[in-house]
Order: sequence, then C-alpha cells, then structure tokens
Amino acid sequence: MSSTGSASTDRITISTEHPWYFEYKGEPVILIGGFEDDNPFQWTGDELTEALDILESSGGNFLRNVLSYRDDGDVPPFAEVEDGIYDLDELHEEFEDRLITFLKETQKRYLVVQITFWDQFDHYGRWSDVPWNPENNVNYTQAESGLPDEYDAEEGEVSTFYNSVAEGNDFLLGYQEQYIESILDCTLPFGHVIYNISNESRTPQSWERHWLEFVRSYAEEQLPQASGRTPEHQHDDATKTHDGIVNVTAMRISPGESVSRALGNPDLYSHVEISQNNQNAEGAVGQQHWDNIQSWRAELYSQEAVRPLSNEKIYGGVEAEQGDHQKWAAGTAQEAIARFWRNLIGGCATARFHRSDSGWGLGLRDVVQRQLASARMLLDEADLIAATPSNSLLRDRDTEHLAEFAREDDEAYCAANRDRGEYIVYFPSGGRVPFDAADTSGSFSVRWLDIDTAEWAGKSSASVANEQIELETPSESGWIAVLREE
Repeated sequence: MSSTGSASTDRITISTEHPWYFEYKGEPVILIGGFEDDNPFQWTGDELTEALDILESSGGNFLRNVLSYRDDGDVPPFAEVEDGIYDLDELHEEFEDRLITFLKETQKRYLVVQITFWDQFDHYGRWSDVPWNPENNVNYTQAESGLPDEYDAEEGEVSTFYNSVAEGNDFLLGYQEQYIESILDCTLPFGHVIYNISNESRTPQSWERHWLEFVRSYAEEQLPQASGRTPEHQHDDATKTHDGIVNVTAMRISPGESVSRALGNPDLYSHVEISQNNQNAEGAVGQQHWDNIQSWRAELYSQEAVRPLSNEKIYGGVEAEQGDHQKWAAGTAQEAIARFWRNLIGGCATARFHRSDSGWGLGLRDVVQRQLASARMLLDEADLIAATPSNSLLRDRDTEHLAEFAREDDEAYCAANRDRGEYIVYFPSGGRVPFDAADTSGSFSVRWLDIDTAEWAGKSSASVANEQIELETPSESGWIAVLREE
C-alpha cells in the first residue's frame, strides 16, 4: 500500500497538549462544517469541487461521509456482473474512483473527513435492491449466508445483517470484513480521515467492539510506520487511543450510550460521537443541551478518559410544531445554530450542520456559511482550544451574587482562558449578563462579533463595577463577546 501523508505529523491524531481536540499537520484544530448530503463522495465533477470550495471559503474544515448508495445516481459498492446482480469479491470501479477522488479533493483543501462504514438506512426499505441480499449477488445463497431475501427488521430494530458477530455467523462476517478491508485500502493512505463504525447504532456491543478492533488492527498492519511500531510489536501497548495511527468511534442512537461505551472501552474509542444530543427527539434543547455536554466532559475527566467530543450532525432546520414529528424531532433552524455554538463554546472538538433535506438540518445554506465564517473569525481572534467552559463566570440566580440582570437559562455561555486573560461569551439571541471580574486585573477590552453577518462590531473598553462587568449585546440577535484583560 502506498502511504500518502503517513508521517505522524501529517496524519490526524489526538492532541497531546489538548486531548479534548484533534491535531492535524502538527497543530490542534477545531473541526467545523456543513454539507447538503451525507455521502458527498458520490458527487462528481464540478458539483463536488464547487461545493467543497464553498465549504473551504466559508471557513469550514470538516465533512461527514457515509458510504451509502441509496439516492438516485449513487453507485453501489460492488461490481455489477449483470443487471442487478453483484460480485461481493470486487469493488465497483466507479465507487472506488469516486471515493478516492473525493479524498484527494478534500485533502487538497485540508478538509478532515469522518467516514461512516455502516448505515442501517441503506438497507431498511431497500433490501430488495441491496447487493448484500442473497438474491442480488453471485457469492452466496440464503442458506449459506443466513440472510433473508426480505428485510427482517422494523425501523429501529437490528437486522440479521448487523447480528453477524453476535450470532457467530462467520461466513457472512468474512464478506463484511473483506468489504471493510477494501474500503480501508482506499482510505488509509490519506492522513485526513477519521472513522465512525455505524450511524445511529442500536447494535449489540459485540458488533461495535469487533469493528473497532478490526479497523485498528488492519490500520496497524498497513501503516506500522505511522507509529514507529513494526507488525510484530504492534500490540505491545494496551491502549492505542492516542497512537496517531487511526481514530475511530461508534455513534449510538443515544448520545449517553456513546459516552458510556467509550468510558467502558477507552482503548477502543479514540473520540466520542455525541451527534444525537443535537436533536429534539434523542437529545436536548437550550440549556439542557449545554448541560449534557458539560456532564459528559466531567464524567470523562473524572475517569481519566479525556478525548474529543464530536458532533458530525447538528439537527434542526424548519420551524415546526410537535405534531409534525420528523421536523419536530430535528428542531428549529435557530436551535441548530445555537447547538453549533454551544458545542464550540462548550469544549467540543467538532461541530457540523446536518443535511437540509426534509427539514433535518441546514446543510451548507447561506446561513450556515455565515456561521462558519463567524466561527473562523473567532478562532483566528481567540484561542478557544486553550479555553475551558466557564459558565460560573456569568453570575446567575443560583449564586450568592444576585444581580438585577442575572443570567437566565440559555441566555449566555462562557469559555475562559485564564492564563491569557481571555474570555469568550456567546449569546444565542441577545441579552444582558453580569461577568464576574473578581479575580482579574480589573481592566478589560471587549470586542463584539455579529455571528449572523460575520462582522466585527468594533472594540471598546469595558467598565468594571462591584467586581463585575455588565455585558449587554448590541442587538437581540446572536453575538459573541471576546473580553481581554488589559
């Protein structure tokens, strides 16, 4: 195997200095993005490159890429030997070409990609056309594979296909492993890729454990030079979470389960995918969304299992009543934007807007481009990676420091870099809060960023009275305040 970017400094890894975050090209990074599809590798020509250019020019550096093939124009993963009949021993040439082209184009633009291997929605309601169906390939029969010719699970249930590990179906598992090896042969030469086993998984833990171990093991065999280990010594250390070879996780339908499984298997999960916190149905809205993140950070920290928290999907895109379940389940556009910023200020490593079809997300619409641009402006201005979520600095009614304009739930969020005397305060929709300046120099400047227009609104001095600063936004919209001790 060729090894494009195989040197450890060129491959994305976990930052040693800032383990809540990834590191790429030798520098810690926060990954942000949005896109109109969950499988952009299926896009071709100008449609792909122009969309990637928009993402890059907006300040984005992160994409999600599910290896799915359920939309019109998508190419299935296996060679088609006759109409609707596939050979599972051979990747479809066009599928492979599209994947490699996509990885080359994203690498050019320094866009980090998280690849998801398995997605139940590729099979649910589509099994009659799926190459894995025994009726659709030349490799096995229903009796040999144990797979039905009709899908055997309702939405949200686990099908036979995803129970190959739990049921000891080594025959089927062999074909599944062969497929993942073929995918990894395409992706491992690229250093800007991280991995997710399954989308919204409900599978037994044995499924996730198998694939987490399998991906790591295969990567170590193919890229031992990335860690300095030779194949015969690749298992000398028990924990490979931060070894720089491959970063892999598994997304549960419940974000809390994603955290608990990572805590129970710290040697397997390099990062924690908490995307489902970013929707109404499985996650949370407003203050509770933030509180969940802080609770999980505290749990990981207390058990010495600090690692990046990832949000490859931020839901919300259409104003809807609860009766419209699909759109209500995702949330509103305003909440999607607030989730994006709570993730960033709250100490998460990645934040990406989900695709915009059917009201699930905002994709890469103009409003997202402005949010990405604002985030990039903030990251250029302040060292958010070195900051710590610090809402205790915003005095509220739960403290002894009562104030006429005390902070209310979901009004504002703070991150502090005390060593640099730098503080970042996010207001989802305007507001007025007291900032605790008791243990500071007492002299501050404040700079306001209008996140809806991606424009700085000037810089001024901030007055300290009674050991606090009255922070009031210029208008009732989304704002970031950057305070610095002078």
